[in-house]
Amino acid sequence: MKSIAHFSLYGIPALVGILAFALVQFYFGDVNSFYEKNLRASLFTGFLTMGGFLLSLKTGILIKIKESLYDNKQYIEKVEELRTINPKLTQYGPLKRLSRVLSFSVFFCLLSASSQFTVGLLMNSWSTAFCLAISAFSMSMLIASFLVIQLNLSKWFQFLEKGSTP
Repeated sequence: MKSIAHFSLYGIPALVGILAFALVQFYFGDVNSFYEKNLRASLFTGFLTMGGFLLSLKTGILIKIKESLYDNKQYIEKVEELRTINPKLTQYGPLKRLSRVLSFSVFFCLLSASSQFTVGLLMNSWSTAFCLAISAFSMSMLIASFLVIQLNLSKWFQFLEKGSTP
């Protein structure tokens, strides 16, 4: 089960990036001029903005969810009860995973932004394919981050509505 979750979070975005690289490099032909004129600056701006936004969001959402859900006495009791079944469970495990996914997303958004004006300036088919692939990977990681955030928020809202453990 854990390997399926890791593949969903990291493997699928990696496959999207590899597919984007292959499509740009081997299928679409010459996209260098289109990339230079229409995409490079927008990708730089978009991913730089998204990386900064995610960085600020990460701190705020992690602290709020930790205080409201993971530090709650009822939640802690539920985790202790479930540890009898699975001793590997930890109180902050889901929060650590959320933090890791958000950090990974921030890193790749900033890497994608910086690659647009470093590697992207080389203007050959390999550099264009790399820049578009890293952008596709970063976008896929953003979607994965959204899904993990949504799962945590869903658990939190469920907890708030029931007034008991999720």
